[in-house]
Amino acid sequence: MLSVIFVFNNLILNVLSQNFAISCGHFIQIWNLTDTITYYEHSREILSLDFYENFLIAGGDRYVLYWNYLNSEYLVLDYNDKIVSILILNSTHFLAGYQQSKIILWTITLNFVDQISKAEPPLEEIIKMKSFSNLSLAVIGEKNHVRIMNTEEFKILCSSSQTGLKTLEISPQNLIFLGFNNKIDIYKYNNQKLEKVGSLNESGEIFSLKFLNAIPDILIIGKKYYIS
Repeated sequence: MLSVIFVFNNLILNVLSQNFAISCGHFIQIWNLTDTITYYEHSREILSLDFYENFLIAGGDRYVLYWNYLNSEYLVLDYNDKIVSILILNSTHFLAGYQQSKIILWTITLNFVDQISKAEPPLEEIIKMKSFSNLSLAVIGEKNHVRIMNTEEFKILCSSSQTGLKTLEISPQNLIFLGFNNKIDIYKYNNQKLEKVGSLNESGEIFSLKFLNAIPDILIIGKKYYIS
């Protein structure tokens, strides 16, 4: 399976298996290498997107969208705040990270389950969320912190100060790659704490990081004007 995500401002490209999805402005379009499958167009800007098998979840300014792109079923729920990160946990639940410094657990049918709005140190604007491979753990990236969450218990386990975080990614070996201005720091989660294991110097502001599942030793780095 090939899975790639690039995020440049409001452009989100996700490649799942043989299907591609792109979100830019006010529409989502899905296609494969030979033809276009379908698209969903609506009147509000898309800020976040995640896939799970035959459906996707998209979020934006004061709404969240469920879309089964095989049978064209979709649900839209209006909400008060701006969703800037989506993480689908399984076939029934997903996390939504908000610009207003909170994380909400939703069902796929867009029913509210639980919310984290208070933590120590206090939550900030959510930048990105990623799951560990084969573990009930997720990394929560904020503007100046990184946290580890137990996704089964919906509980924060630990946090680490990371000033100026731009993006994050998890390697197939469950190493955490944090993107900043001009560098990538590498951490591992061990004994309920984050330990730094390496650093890579890069020129330019880093907007996106992605490992290819088909070629796990390759890290794609998205910068302001180019990909490396």
